[in-house]
Amino acid sequence: MIEAVGLRYTYPDGTVGLDGVDLRVAAGSIVWVAGPSGGGKSTLVRLLCGIAGENGVVEGHVHVAGRPLRGIPRAGRPEHVGLVQQEPADQVVAGTIADELAFALESSGWAPDRVAARVAEAIGWAGLVVEGGGHPTWALSGGQVQRLVTAAALAAGARVLLLDEPFAQLDTDAIVALSERVRAFAADGGAVVLVEHRAEACLPLADRVVVLAEGRVALDAPSSAFVAGSAEVAALRRVGVHLPGVLSLADRAAPRPLSACRLAAAARPPVGGEVPPLLVARALTWSWPGATRPALDGVRLVVGPGERVAVLGRNGAGKSTLLDRIANDRAAVRTGRLVVVPQDPDLVLFRRTVYDELAYGLLEAGWSRDRVHARVMGLAGLLGVGGKLEAPPHALSRGQRLRVAVGAAWASRPELLVLDEPTAGQDAAHVAAMFDAITDDLGASALLFTTHDIGLALVRATRVVLLAGGRVVYDGPPAGATAKLGAAGLGVPEWVALCASRGLPPCDPDAVEVS
Repeated sequence: MIEAVGLRYTYPDGTVGLDGVDLRVAAGSIVWVAGPSGGGKSTLVRLLCGIAGENGVVEGHVHVAGRPLRGIPRAGRPEHVGLVQQEPADQVVAGTIADELAFALESSGWAPDRVAARVAEAIGWAGLVVEGGGHPTWALSGGQVQRLVTAAALAAGARVLLLDEPFAQLDTDAIVALSERVRAFAADGGAVVLVEHRAEACLPLADRVVVLAEGRVALDAPSSAFVAGSAEVAALRRVGVHLPGVLSLADRAAPRPLSACRLAAAARPPVGGEVPPLLVARALTWSWPGATRPALDGVRLVVGPGERVAVLGRNGAGKSTLLDRIANDRAAVRTGRLVVVPQDPDLVLFRRTVYDELAYGLLEAGWSRDRVHARVMGLAGLLGVGGKLEAPPHALSRGQRLRVAVGAAWASRPELLVLDEPTAGQDAAHVAAMFDAITDDLGASALLFTTHDIGLALVRATRVVLLAGGRVVYDGPPAGATAKLGAAGLGVPEWVALCASRGLPPCDPDAVEVS
């Protein structure tokens, strides 16, 4: 259905993004493209649909259903190839859900009566029936936007679907629902290329796994080959791909069965004692214009020095709204300086180079040039962007841009660092390094973050807040949050359930002792 032969892409600055990639995806199959951040995954999907290469140099060929992609007029490509990019909000061009879904159809010349019928069908496919076609696109949560643009990508009848980080901003139920729709699309003869870091969702879904590292194919194997003790799992570990927790534990225990092993969790760091809080938010309530229910309904939140507080909830539960109100509502009393990094890192990147971004806050604080340089070099190494210091921030991969934004915010030394979905588009190694860097240097400051990575929250946070329908349904230690996830409409990750069955608190699978 789609074929790339000898695909090579060189950026205008001479950097090689892809280096001789061959990829064939048959009708009815789903290929998961995995690999570290900056390995060429997003570049690949952009070349597969013909939207990259305007400035750089493209070599090799892409064919769709036997036709050269270059021979298909741009206006007609939505009928052949659908793309959902890492930043789905960047694809939204219309003011309402119905208009967004109709855009590709009208652009492809569909008759008005066919457009209306197809839009109604796509609204159901996207799971946005409750919101309705007239609902404004700007009022959707990040996860709802993700579902909308995926439905829009398929509305014109494309038989190839390219998904770049489609699960990054989705809750557990939404991932299951999207996976079912993708599986049905493939079963109907479609071909899917799935770029994603969340292995626990992708391994059961994909037929094949292709690993990209440094612009080259490092591994191409059927998904059934990725079992405990296999060379394929070892290859994923080598390139830093996050493994599903139970598979990671089973792989470390191999060749013994996991059921025969004793598991012991690493000790958690102690939480500080009673100290005056950095943030007190009392009865935060907020409704978006035209909304039928409040996005926040009497939320109370207190954050103290040294705390790492994770906010969990389904798409539309009010997580991002809560962070916005904490930063902007007078009902939130702050005793220290607060810095927010939003879901879209591009909104806070404004300097000419990565070095300038990381140095900006330090220079504003009056640090000497030598001291700034030492701090920036150390921080860049921890964030995995040491080789990108002279590059423009917006020329980096999405994961790299996000790490630079977080690093720049943290370098400015706020008393409260607020991160909205800091794990989206990140590989496991860089997520771990980023959180290690912040945690090791937290001191009397505090970290407040939202995420859909439940496992990360339970392991990295000292406290977990669960939101449902704009209200707090749990606020307490991570160990107690496991039993309350259902109240927030969230599922329990398989490896967390395994830990609970062994009497262990939520813990990093790679930090569990297997004996």
